[in-house]
Amino acid sequence: MSFLRPLLSVLAVVILAGCAAKPQLTGESAMQPKQLSFPAVDAPAVAAKGGVVHLRANYLGSYTYRLRDTLSVGFMLGRLSVTSANELLEAELQGERMYCTQQRVFSAMLEGPSKHACFGRGPTDGVFNRVRVAPGEYWFTKDLPQGVPYVSTERGVSVDGSPLKREIYFEGSENGVVLFTVKTYDQSLDGQARMRPIMLPVPTLPATVDVDGAQILIEKVTPNALTYRLKKGFL
Repeated sequence: MSFLRPLLSVLAVVILAGCAAKPQLTGESAMQPKQLSFPAVDAPAVAAKGGVVHLRANYLGSYTYRLRDTLSVGFMLGRLSVTSANELLEAELQGERMYCTQQRVFSAMLEGPSKHACFGRGPTDGVFNRVRVAPGEYWFTKDLPQGVPYVSTERGVSVDGSPLKREIYFEGSENGVVLFTVKTYDQSLDGQARMRPIMLPVPTLPATVDVDGAQILIEKVTPNALTYRLKKGFL
């Protein structure tokens, strides 16, 4: 039986052996609709060289978490071993927000990995300061005074088959030509985007240009900054 039901289930349950309380998948690890469009249509805006001119996102998103480095510590009469490859999901455990492994990572003295573990965040962002394991029917807590750094990754699923996110970046201007880059995230948000450079002649200002379907009114442009209004965003 898997530890967590598929991420598309908003109320997935962590299945643990024994009678211990069962963490409930919550918060940013539950799939949630993400819709964003920037900037507002016809609002004045400025983009520095390398900055975002227009962004549109529409997808179901969730976050997963991983330790930066391997953690191997004694716990009760066993050992807890979590690597950077072990995925954690946000869950609620006995009224507390925790981040629980999908894999069994706790080994008792005479058996292999048999239990899951849940980490708790401290006052410092990006650091866990305690971990909980239920060898039997009760959860036990071990403090991690040195702190255990972790990283988060966003996952996305297309709502209607369209790209998860599209972005236009201003790349400068030269000799009356304005340079843009369009980034398209088709199936992943982890940096694997299709990139398309676009060069548009703009001999006079103001001028409305079409950048891969988005219409932008350029009011002023220098090699390092673009002053504009979004007239029509990505569909």
